[in-house]
Amino acid sequence: MIGHRRLPPRLSLTAVLLTALLVVPLSVRAQTTGQAPSGVGTIRPPKPTRNYAPAKPAWDVAGRWTWTARCTTGVWAGGWSIVQSSPGHFSGGYTGTNIADVGTIVNGRVRGRTFTLLHKFTDIFGKPHDDRVRGTLKRTGKGIEVNGTSGDETFSCTFRAAKK
Repeated sequence: MIGHRRLPPRLSLTAVLLTALLVVPLSVRAQTTGQAPSGVGTIRPPKPTRNYAPAKPAWDVAGRWTWTARCTTGVWAGGWSIVQSSPGHFSGGYTGTNIADVGTIVNGRVRGRTFTLLHKFTDIFGKPHDDRVRGTLKRTGKGIEVNGTSGDETFSCTFRAAKK
């Protein structure tokens, strides 16, 4: 092999150690500053993680509500008293101010902005009813409002309710 000389073993070890002493500090500098040493390609720092805003708190539907309804049987008004048993689930009762404002609230649920409940009551003739109530929640300057529909096989209504 002409023109190729092998370095003595001691010199080879010295060359390796010198190379290591030069390369390691440069790579540490690149990691800590995000800047590559001159003559070396660009080093991109890792992308920052996204900071997401905390989720909005669940709707707090517990408390006293007032409602009005336009139904096939007339125009009615009354109130609800709601207890929230766990996030997204509630029960309660109607306040008993008139013949349309009676009964219990079971299987109340909030999913996103959707508000549903089952209004169980017995009419003045002793017939039990399962009035399915469904509406959309909306925040107002004064609290919470829900607009929607209700009814069973004998009547239907559109309603508006507001939490006091």
